[in-house]
Amino acid sequence: MLTKAFIAQKEDKNDILELWKDLMKIEIAVGKESVDIDEAIKTWAWRLDKQIEEEKAIIVKGDDKIVGFASFIGKTEDEVKTQQGQPERTKQIAIPAGIAYVTDVYVSPEARLTDASMDLSNKLIETAKKAGFSTIWTNTHSDNKPMRAFLKRLGFSNLENFTLKGREDHLYYKKEL
Repeated sequence: MLTKAFIAQKEDKNDILELWKDLMKIEIAVGKESVDIDEAIKTWAWRLDKQIEEEKAIIVKGDDKIVGFASFIGKTEDEVKTQQGQPERTKQIAIPAGIAYVTDVYVSPEARLTDASMDLSNKLIETAKKAGFSTIWTNTHSDNKPMRAFLKRLGFSNLENFTLKGREDHLYYKKEL
């Protein structure tokens, strides 16, 4: 399967949501997540809309269908500067300015033995860099050895002294752009 990554468009949303549901079913089955998919998808879909609008969602296609996605949040230094003087609630973000925080990465099982993961990751890194981010942060469950090895191959290193509430069992990584 030949794969190619793209910035997600509005018309990709439903296919991305279907992939996300598939991921959640797998995560629930193996005990890594315990969420109500129907409730969780409302919040996730809202965030996805925003990420697509801001060109912070990436898809990878193989055989003319979406086989993976990745997305990130964050504000560049310039975006933070332009928000000065606005109400505090519009400029708050838990991630420091200039950091693109990868919130989601998923490649369907049938595409994992292809270049889909690398294509997706490279496009996300390229997109974040072009948008003006200086660093990428992400996390993965401490038990996820394949993802930890993949992040190392991509040039990520351990991020010290950072933990998200509720994700204390995760390891955190960074990559300078």
